[in-house]
Amino acid sequence: MTTRRNSATESGLNLIIRLALILALGLASANCSGFVFKTFYRNLDTLIQSRMDSYLAMTDDQEEYIDSRIEHHYRWHRYGELPRYAVVSQDLATRIERGLQKSDLEYIYGQMRQSRIRLAQRIYPDASRFLKGFDSSLIGRQQELISEYNKELAEEVSRPASERFQDRLESNLEFFEFFLGNLSDSQRKRIQRYTTQSTDTAGLYLAYRRMNQTRLMSLLKKGAGGHDELDTFLKQYLFSWESLYPATYRNAVYRNRSLFYDTVLDLDSSMTAEQRKHAASQVRELATNFLELAGKK
Repeated sequence: MTTRRNSATESGLNLIIRLALILALGLASANCSGFVFKTFYRNLDTLIQSRMDSYLAMTDDQEEYIDSRIEHHYRWHRYGELPRYAVVSQDLATRIERGLQKSDLEYIYGQMRQSRIRLAQRIYPDASRFLKGFDSSLIGRQQELISEYNKELAEEVSRPASERFQDRLESNLEFFEFFLGNLSDSQRKRIQRYTTQSTDTAGLYLAYRRMNQTRLMSLLKKGAGGHDELDTFLKQYLFSWESLYPATYRNAVYRNRSLFYDTVLDLDSSMTAEQRKHAASQVRELATNFLELAGKK
């Protein structure tokens, strides 16, 4: 499974909201073997619980509460959401077989966005309860955890641009090879052009993360007096997250999405019959994995 592609979000808010990012795996985690994907997902609730202590400063009572809610939301997602993912995957396979259009890509993106919002609706009450009940004596500890949490991404951003580019190129090639199988030289060149044209957003994302962390900590320090603002921030983050993006980051995200669409459509037009069959088969296998995890197979 390729892990360098997605960084998590800010620390104090993170592990409750992280469910919306980790559990909304959808097609974004398609480039895993079926066995690895299913093994990872079956242990996902335990993985999230074990990492909570690394991201959130909690009292014992809060830790017990959060663990129980993670299990609750995990079961809902596994048995309620994964069958939805299977339907979308089957639909995508049919669209691949007849040839992709931009509307197909927008449809898939829309489905993934809706899955994230559905999960956000589920976890919003728990996130609100946790943040409004944050123990002010743990503010210092939370700030330490935030600094530790940012370290890995900060180190990534500080690496030479040429190294980061090579990693992005490798990741993109792996992603498309998973779907298409063996790539032609022209297809590889097209993927390299996409990687060159797209913006490396790691630095912009780190700045965005730190901005939200600063805002969150300032609201937590206000205690009950900051609860209304905290609720507004939480709803923005969960339901209209792009509204929080600074303009430079938002423009880069939108541009990268457009470049990705163009690349997929160009590759689709160059696919051999064997590659098209392979791509549809890979997506159908993903649908089968979703159904097996949901106990439907």
